[in-house]
Amino acid sequence: MALGTPVLKVQNKLQGQIGNQISGVTDEEIQAEIAAETQKGCTIYTYGLSPFSTDACALLDQLGCTYKKVELGPEWFLLSPRASAQRAALLGLTGQSSLPHIWIGGEYVGGLYSGPGIATLDESGELQAKLKAAGAL
Repeated sequence: MALGTPVLKVQNKLQGQIGNQISGVTDEEIQAEIAAETQKGCTIYTYGLSPFSTDACALLDQLGCTYKKVELGPEWFLLSPRASAQRAALLGLTGQSSLPHIWIGGEYVGGLYSGPGIATLDESGELQAKLKAAGAL
């Protein structure tokens, strides 16, 4: 997957530019929307067919976490113009093109395993404390 990452990032940006043009929204509008959605509690941006997104939601469910799930679509190639713009904005905000993207109490914690990721935070014992502090447990 590491070899394909640069290609996927270019594809993500191009798809987002087309999505912005079709949907009539700007990057700034989408980024402001994401910032507002992610300030409180726990928010996760997902693809419906992504095993990483599914596993991240399962981990949060297992912990009894209350979270906001923003599903962009079934998969990256099946996104609406607006969801494509959101995905590109997420890349711009985080540097990560893959999903899921997870925020806890306004702090970006990455995905399931990336950046550090909720699986890593769970293994270290930090995840529950972050979720409690954010009011998501």
